[in-house]
Amino acid sequence: MLANAAPAMASQTPRITVSPNPSAPGTATTFDVLCGANTTSATLLGAAIGLSAQIPMHHVMVPTSGEFRVTVTLPVTIMPGTHRPSIDCSNGFSGFAVVRVSPIPGHGAVTGDGTTSTQTGTPLTEIGLGAIAVGVLAGAAALFLRPRAGSAR
Repeated sequence: MLANAAPAMASQTPRITVSPNPSAPGTATTFDVLCGANTTSATLLGAAIGLSAQIPMHHVMVPTSGEFRVTVTLPVTIMPGTHRPSIDCSNGFSGFAVVRVSPIPGHGAVTGDGTTSTQTGTPLTEIGLGAIAVGVLAGAAALFLRPRAGSAR
């Protein structure tokens, strides 16, 4: 009798899909789960992908179908690679969604615009200040050496 219990339990494992997959940082990504008939709710545990700990999923089609879906926007800070957020169904079944995150095509690493940079006094600071000084001197020389109106130069 127990030998039949394992296959019955395996058929009750939720079916989970993710689209698009692979996805990219900042992209709307849809998680879909089929928990089984008479399931009242499903929850995406988003901490594994940098989102809220518990994200309620919405019934798809008929509430008694046991299918739930939610679309979230992946954080722009999510690292490329494979992530496995968990999805829990109210009937006790759970599983992992497999989300592959690819870098944004044609873009380098997401690093920001530098407004939060905390490094000062690096060699680049000296180079930048030197370039500013050369520009100021060139501008002053151009003003000093330009021909004056009405002069016979």
